[in-house]
Amino acid sequence: MKAAVHIVGAVALAGGIVFGTVSPASADTAKYQVLEAVNVRATATKSSTALGVIPKGTIITINDSAPVAGGTYTACGVTEAIWYRTTWHGASGYVVASCLEYAG
Repeated sequence: MKAAVHIVGAVALAGGIVFGTVSPASADTAKYQVLEAVNVRATATKSSTALGVIPKGTIITINDSAPVAGGTYTACGVTEAIWYRTTWHGASGYVVASCLEYAG
């Protein structure tokens, strides 16, 4: 199994700093591989409505390479509060960064 490579960054918030993964891409879109099956959520929180499940191994396009600070969520063995916006089967939503590996 291929290990995830993440660049650790910090996002400043009113209440402090949240550490997470950030995209090495500088463009408006980037490709990521899904490390495990993951929910696409309506907003960047675990309590948000799940719009669908992206299967493990799928390559997705992140609509905006800038990460979004959202609710804390444990997925793919990591507790994370960084999310990325994507579109899955026509629904625009958010995927937690810990389940993504940069793919170009």
